[in-house]
Amino acid sequence: MTLPANGTLSASQINTEVGRAWNTPGGAAERIFRDLAEVGDGGYSGANFYGKSVIKPLQAALSTYLSETTFYRAGRPYFNLDVTCSSRGGVPPYSYHWEEVASYGTKFTLTNADSAKVIFFNLGGNGADWRCRVTDSRGQVSYSPNLQIRFYYK
Repeated sequence: MTLPANGTLSASQINTEVGRAWNTPGGAAERIFRDLAEVGDGGYSGANFYGKSVIKPLQAALSTYLSETTFYRAGRPYFNLDVTCSSRGGVPPYSYHWEEVASYGTKFTLTNADSAKVIFFNLGGNGADWRCRVTDSRGQVSYSPNLQIRFYYK
C-alpha cells in the first residue's frame, strides 16, 4: 500500500507500511522510518511520509548499452558480448527475459534468454537491438534501455 498523499496520516499507517503490527512502538530515528521518508540523518516531519511506499518502482539497467565492432577480414566474424541486466525496486524475486527489438540482418544466438546474464554470439549481419524485461513477484514489469549492437565491415 502507499501512504496517503495528503490529509491525516497516523503512526499505525506508517507501521503497517513498513511491515510492522499497527501498534508497534517505534521512534523517528529508526532507519526503517528514515528510509521510508527518504530523509538522511537530519530532522524531518510527518509530511515527509506523504505518498511514500516501501515498495519502490521496479527499474532495469544493463551493464553496457552499446557495442560497436569493426571487422577487417572477410568471412563470418566471431563476436561475443557478455551483458548483465540488473534490477532494483519492486519486490524480489525477479524474473528476466531478453527480447529482440530490431534486427539489421543479424542472426544472434544468446545463452539462456531467461536469465539476468547472457552472452550474445554473432552469426553475421549488421547488428540488432535488444532489451531485458524484468518482472517482480507482484507482476510489475520494467524494461531496460535498448542494447545496441552494431557491426561495421571493412
